[in-house]
Amino acid sequence: MLTLTGDTDGTTLTITANGDIDLSNNRRLAATVAEHESADLATIVLDLAGVDFCDSAGLAAMVRLYRAAALAHRSLVIRAPSENVTRLLEITGLDRVFTIEPASA
Repeated sequence: MLTLTGDTDGTTLTITANGDIDLSNNRRLAATVAEHESADLATIVLDLAGVDFCDSAGLAAMVRLYRAAALAHRSLVIRAPSENVTRLLEITGLDRVFTIEPASA
């Protein structure tokens, strides 16, 4: 089960994900961003600290978010991906595409 929460702070939207991102729920990422859409939005942060599993559909959802953000002149930041998700990003080369932030100290 995936839970997503969105919080806007000025020009930054932080989406916090908990659970697995997979074929059954990946489209909810874009829906959650759309719910919090605003003209002032400059950065979308996808906090993945609570995500242990992500399949190819989840990766595709992140790529779609990245492309949509770029088209809107926004940045997408992947924050605190778990070891499993980090490995997946590295294997696919997406660690060189996305801006990835480590967990806050």
